[in-house]
Amino acid sequence: MSYWLRSFLLAVALTGVLGCTGDNDSRQIEKALAAMEGALEQYDAGELLSYLTVDFQNQEGLDKKGIQRMLAFYRIRDPKLEVLISGIKISVSRPGANTRFRVLLLGGPRRGRNFNVEMDWRHVDGGWQVRRMRWSKS
Repeated sequence: MSYWLRSFLLAVALTGVLGCTGDNDSRQIEKALAAMEGALEQYDAGELLSYLTVDFQNQEGLDKKGIQRMLAFYRIRDPKLEVLISGIKISVSRPGANTRFRVLLLGGPRRGRNFNVEMDWRHVDGGWQVRRMRWSKS
């Protein structure tokens, strides 16, 4: 899928969310998700990890170091990764927030797989970071 088509589809998904929520916290989270998507596709661990809290943990018990090692492993296996996020739903209840969305991996070692993703966010130093993440196959 071309960069422009992927960008268009992401913009359409985010526009739908903006129409429903319209608040600044939701927009900050949407921007963070888009940046995380780009970092993941580029295997940019530094950028991706900047959106995770110090005490981040996923459902498998991986912390930030574990995520960094996983990205390095996947980069070796398949240097081309494409990610498509859709169906974003955001619920903000300061100091936290929750997002639910679907991810389609169009490249990488798990290409063609769909996942349901849920993230718990925490407002930290004027921005939003992911504290917990869970996913399941669609």
